[in-house]
Amino acid sequence: MTLKARFGLIVLGVILFLAVTPVLVLYARGFKVDFHNRQIVKTGTLVVKTEPNKATIFLNDQKQASLTPSNVRFLIPDDYDVRIEKDDYQTWTKRLSVKSQLVTWANHNRDFITLFLQLPKLKQIWETDLVRVSKTHDEIVFSSNEQVHSINVNNNNLTELGGLASVWLTYLPTKTIVDWQNSAQVYQRLVEQTLPVLSDKQISQIRRVETNGTHVLLQLDTDLYSLDNLSPALLANNVLAFTLTSEDVWYIQAETLKLFNFAANNPATIAENVPKTTSGKIIRSDNQVYLILDQGLYVLNEKLEKIYDNVSNAAWDKTSDQLLLANANEILLYDPDKKNTDLILRSTTPISNPTLNTETGYVFFQSEGLIKAIELDGRDHRNIYEITESIGDFVLSEDGQTLYTFNNVEIKQYTIR
Repeated sequence: MTLKARFGLIVLGVILFLAVTPVLVLYARGFKVDFHNRQIVKTGTLVVKTEPNKATIFLNDQKQASLTPSNVRFLIPDDYDVRIEKDDYQTWTKRLSVKSQLVTWANHNRDFITLFLQLPKLKQIWETDLVRVSKTHDEIVFSSNEQVHSINVNNNNLTELGGLASVWLTYLPTKTIVDWQNSAQVYQRLVEQTLPVLSDKQISQIRRVETNGTHVLLQLDTDLYSLDNLSPALLANNVLAFTLTSEDVWYIQAETLKLFNFAANNPATIAENVPKTTSGKIIRSDNQVYLILDQGLYVLNEKLEKIYDNVSNAAWDKTSDQLLLANANEILLYDPDKKNTDLILRSTTPISNPTLNTETGYVFFQSEGLIKAIELDGRDHRNIYEITESIGDFVLSEDGQTLYTFNNVEIKQYTIR
């Protein structure tokens, strides 16, 4: 090779080095050429984590090289149609904005995006002639073949409670509301000890029963009785609503909110001037009291303050420290710290039994004969999935893995994710 040729190659190499090196340096520092706008821009990153993992990511219909969990780097700032697919699972979609020099999380405020099975796996079926669910929805009690059984919803353990299936709350009036916890204690306390001491007339007057296995409360018409000593003891009359905690009873009496402590054996007035209503419900959080009065939701601060109208039901979620609100066509979430209400769903068809599951990031509900789940993440849109058909009511394990749907004929257990 001639000297001139060698010199030419060296010059060419220097030129290429000077041309390429800045590009490589810029790319390494997160810059990229935006050919559409004809400019160099600082890129952003999209983080995608799913449960289960190894799902395929599509951005604007372009399949990405890596499966979840994945950090998709060097994205030109823009809005992207994100689609996540995995065999045998329902597809997740959302339009997300990637910003310059920032990280966008597809799993917004969560450890992962929950993927639900296209066809839930039916694990077991129990035949039954009576089903009752605990106040906290973590136990199912059912009778079958003259035996009473309890299912722990969170670990799927089945426990045999004993015989006397025919008296497991069966001779209570049809419209009686029964709230209970701790099935083994309740079975012995309520069925074997408490109910047999009541007269037929007293039983016919029962509107509501609440027990935790230690304390038993009965509302006979508008009178509230304690059955802790196996004989009815009047706590209060003219009671509109009540709820039992571990050692206290909260109740509304004559436009007054009161608290009865079992240890002190004495009622105390908590709030006066409670609006006069024909129906009421008390919901307790760890440090707050909420009232539903004729479908108006109130919170007790220094005085009762109305939060929302048209509320037929509400439930406190301990995990997220939020209040789930519902009526026949809406599901909402109230954050007491921010004092704001987030509309999760507004439906033209009736909805029922809304259940917040923080682990999955979804609210489950029943509509049109189906059990459905709607996403809490409201960016762009909320994904809604059909989980399975409903045969009556349903309960869900805390981890969102197992769903039970049931009526007084059968109980079906599904794995849904």
